[in-house]
Amino acid sequence: MSHYLIPLLAAIAASFVGLFGAKYRITSFFVFLATGIVFWLGLAGSQWTITQFPDFSDFGHFFPNQVWQRILWPIGFVVLWSVLLEAFPNALRVDTRLLFYAIVFGIAIYATLPFSPIWDDLIPENTRWLLTSFVSAICNYHSVALMCDDDRSTSGRRWAIWIIVANYGAITSVMFSQIGSLGEWCLALMSMAAVVAAAVSITGKVSWTKPLLPAMCVLAACLVANIRFNATYPKPWWVFGVLYAMPTAIAAIDLFLENRIGKPQRLVVSAGLGIVASILLIQAVWIFASTNEEW
Repeated sequence: MSHYLIPLLAAIAASFVGLFGAKYRITSFFVFLATGIVFWLGLAGSQWTITQFPDFSDFGHFFPNQVWQRILWPIGFVVLWSVLLEAFPNALRVDTRLLFYAIVFGIAIYATLPFSPIWDDLIPENTRWLLTSFVSAICNYHSVALMCDDDRSTSGRRWAIWIIVANYGAITSVMFSQIGSLGEWCLALMSMAAVVAAAVSITGKVSWTKPLLPAMCVLAACLVANIRFNATYPKPWWVFGVLYAMPTAIAAIDLFLENRIGKPQRLVVSAGLGIVASILLIQAVWIFASTNEEW
């Protein structure tokens, strides 16, 4: 049991440290940078704890052989660029900022896909996974970011981050049927996202999450792609479709309903969609696993 609790506690503790600045409207580059660093350290701490904290005297530990462990470094790259782009919003035109985000997302996702000789049989699929993950990350980021927009009085910012939490929960349920250590890390990530979502729900302040939201969406897309490369048996295509599109679909429905029903009803709809999607995925994946001969 302690094996599961340690990464969870490490991730939650790191998240709480970042909440000291939650009640302030973040405009300072240095506060953005501190928030991003704390977030990345939470990711790193939970991963290194799960992998029994490597001996850093060996430089190779910084670039482990396990493909999923390498996700940590590209996500740090996304966080750094998000800090720069969000801390100086008027330095670039909107279309230029979007182009930078597209480039950063593409580089990060490409860096998380396996290209070593042992993956030769899957390398031809990398282009498809790269494009699908890229589209998913872009759509999920912009959908949730629109919900978090402070300039809209009908914004669903108090529950927008919970959509990402639900997405991580669904990914975690699938991961535990594939590879235990990666499933544990997904569980830690879900806990970190839940701390961020709870802080936004309580304070109503969402501006401090700006350097975190892009990394959260890219991370989710990278994890979904890694389900395929760590699979002990093939998954139905629709499982990946639901995992990739879940945040965008829920956010789109919420945005459609925002001027038609009240916020409490919208919250119930969003929560219901997240719960139903997660339960269906859990049931489908585990039923499929139990009836698969390779399992």
